Amino acid sequence: MVKRLLQGLLGLALALEASTAYSAFPFKDTSQDNPRFGFYGQVDSISFSGDTTDTINHQENLQSCINMPRARYFLIGKSHDVTYYFAYDAAEEEVREAYFRYERFPCFWFTVGQFKAPYNIWFMTSQSQGNTLEISLPAQAFNLNFRTGVMAQFFSRYLTFSTAILGPQLDNTIRGEQVHGHIPLAGNGRITFVPLRTDCYVLHLAAASVIQETDSTNTLRFRAVPEVQAVHDHFLADTGRIPQCHSYVGVTGEGMLMLNSLMLGGEYFSNYVNRYAAADLNFTGYMFYADYFLTGEHYIYNFKCGCFNGISKIRHCYGAWELVYRYSEIDLDDNGIQGGIENNMTFGLNWWVNEHIRFQGNYILARAHPAENGTNRNVNIFALRFQLLL
Repeated sequence: MVKRLLQGLLGLALALEASTAYSAFPFKDTSQDNPRFGFYGQVDSISFSGDTTDTINHQENLQSCINMPRARYFLIGKSHDVTYYFAYDAAEEEVREAYFRYERFPCFWFTVGQFKAPYNIWFMTSQSQGNTLEISLPAQAFNLNFRTGVMAQFFSRYLTFSTAILGPQLDNTIRGEQVHGHIPLAGNGRITFVPLRTDCYVLHLAAASVIQETDSTNTLRFRAVPEVQAVHDHFLADTGRIPQCHSYVGVTGEGMLMLNSLMLGGEYFSNYVNRYAAADLNFTGYMFYADYFLTGEHYIYNFKCGCFNGISKIRHCYGAWELVYRYSEIDLDDNGIQGGIENNMTFGLNWWVNEHIRFQGNYILARAHPAENGTNRNVNIFALRFQLLL
């Protein structure tokens, strides 16, 4: 923990020095060819109460803490028709993204390297711009995360389509699990339909799918933290390693309606696990949310990636104030696999002080009935975040 904080403070110092030369808002702006260096760091204070102890294994696995979930440096630029992007996270001590994207044609992009696999809107949105501290339960459990591979993207007036062939991350992991032996590949696709798109009004509809192999262990694992990142792993829903698997098929559908300062949306996820000599499995999850800016701002929708690139210009000297509600649920119980059934209600308040500083507060009521250990657990979570983006 001390090491993470020191790395983050070093990042803040370097970024403050660089901020006189570079502008960092909106995030990932590639309108200029000159390379740009930036940084964002987050510090969280998290308090757990309620059923914080795993009574089966007799350990308190939900411990209040101060944590730095991200301390991310990034370099972005464009040379001729190629955009390059590199991001290293000092808190996680790993490369998050490193890719080249060919952008010669307005209706086609081609990307190679390590990038976010296209799956759903809030995962594709940078976490420095997210409306809650972390993405929802099903998005955590079923997203493809950062992956190496190649991706082609096609654009028309109302539609986008992305397709990718994916391998493990550069550190030879897939969604946090080390790969052993055979290198498992995945095929991934996402389509978005946006019949309404102005600066302030957007209707976004999307669907995505993935087919993922297993490595030589023939195991899969799905899990999610209760929507905060603490120092130690703290899963209420976790399948553990499921044996005798050869692949899974995941599908998701989502919708989002933005009416100036008001935004409503939801997502549904379903994952079908194919097994050799055991019953197949189906794990599901969904979420819905409401978001409103009290001070009149709105999110900036990025049509080509089907995500958000920050918020509109802050209107007042006292910053932008945002209210958020989200409900999410995940079901990881099926055919003898007891991963838990969890639902979370999140109430959030965000204060965007200016384009560089943001404070977030989340109250989360996490209910696992049952949790991954077979017992019912109810947990109250209070979390505060300070973020600096440069």
